[in-house]
Order: sequence, then structure tokens, then C-alpha cells
Amino acid sequence: MSETQTLPDTRPLFFQALDQITPLIDSITAADLDRPTPCQGWSVRDLLSHLIAVSVRIPHIAAGGQPYEVPSQVSGIADDGWVLAWHARLGAVRAAVAPDEGRGRIVSHPAG
Repeated sequence: MSETQTLPDTRPLFFQALDQITPLIDSITAADLDRPTPCQGWSVRDLLSHLIAVSVRIPHIAAGGQPYEVPSQVSGIADDGWVLAWHARLGAVRAAVAPDEGRGRIVSHPAG
């Protein structure tokens, strides 16, 4: 007997997370960049570096790429450039996740 599991559509939660984190990123100043985060050993700069990298990884993976073809951290962003870097990639992240035809497709993800 074959059993098919229907998974919930998590895209609304993902978009809600983007909507929640964007104002937080918008509020970060250069003075905040070296402050600690709840992620042990990570500064605000480190976390932003990871989030920006993930915003590049998501469209790459959604297009069939492998996660480790794109770094998990970015470098070279000026202290006053984090907000612009985030917003420059946000549309591509939303577009990569939004289409219904992508649901059910198997992709490679670094967490499994």
C-alpha cells in the first residue's frame, strides 16, 4: 500500500517571518553591528551576513542549485549598507518561494 502525505503550505509563515524581520533589519545602525545576538558567538553583523547570504541561497536552491554552491555568509558590505543589501534581495526571495508550481518539488537544503 502506498501512502501519500500532504504537507501544509508553509509559505505564509515564511512570508510572515520576512515581514517581521525586515523592520528589525531596517532599524539596525552601525553602532549595533558588534552587539551580541541570542546566537552564541554571533554579533549582529554576523547574523546579518548570514541572513543576506540566505537571501541569495533561497533563490539559488529554488532554481535547482545546491546549497553549498553559495556561501552561508557574505562579506564586503559596508556598515551603512546592510539595509540596502537586504532590500535588494528580498524581492528575489519572495519570487523564488511564491509560485505554486514549486510546491512538492524536492530540493537540496543544508539542514536536510
